[in-house]
Amino acid sequence: MICLPGWLESGERDFTLSDWLKIGCRAGQGRRQVGLGMARGCPEEVRLAVTAGILSAGADCWQYGALSLPEFRCCVSASAPSLALMLLPPRSARVAEASGDVLFPLKRIRANRTGSGRNLSMETLKALYPLKLLRTGGSVAGRKARFIGGGPSGRVLEEVFCQLGGSIGGEVTVQLWGEDGRLSLFHGQTLLWEGTAPDGDGPALALQLLGDAALFSAGGQYPFECLPIKKA
Repeated sequence: MICLPGWLESGERDFTLSDWLKIGCRAGQGRRQVGLGMARGCPEEVRLAVTAGILSAGADCWQYGALSLPEFRCCVSASAPSLALMLLPPRSARVAEASGDVLFPLKRIRANRTGSGRNLSMETLKALYPLKLLRTGGSVAGRKARFIGGGPSGRVLEEVFCQLGGSIGGEVTVQLWGEDGRLSLFHGQTLLWEGTAPDGDGPALALQLLGDAALFSAGGQYPFECLPIKKA
């Protein structure tokens, strides 16, 4: 098992249900609550195994449901659990707390067990993520852009962009690469910016870039020279 800040990964084989159960136990030991999210398509038996481990360690399990990584981070920030896991089967998980990524404990934490924890649904917290984006991108009214990729996060970004007064079309294209915060910004075929959002929130960074008034001239054109290419 490989443990890095924010990451838990198996380098040799897929995690078994027994492995996921142990991960849940380790996460719950010595903690009051563990937030639990999962990638869309995560097998239900994996979620149940991790949940059982958390509850057996005496911690409450706060279920965020199936969601994207940016939505997961938003739920963690809003609810502030002792620890949070984002399940990415078959071989990895993200580990976080409200203040940022943490290193998953390799050693058992000795703590007095006080009985089984409670299993609580907190899936409605996902609705906070679009609100976060609405606060992020308040200056995109009148702008035009097209969006490619990003899965569910990309669709949320497009909806919020339109709610903020933007419209779909024009020469500017935002391409989101999966759920890990990477994005590319184009004007026509010209690459203007490429990199990764520092906190993994690609949609929020995209709105910030699109909302930067300095990037658009009074005539609504995109001046290439205002935004140097940045590669992460």
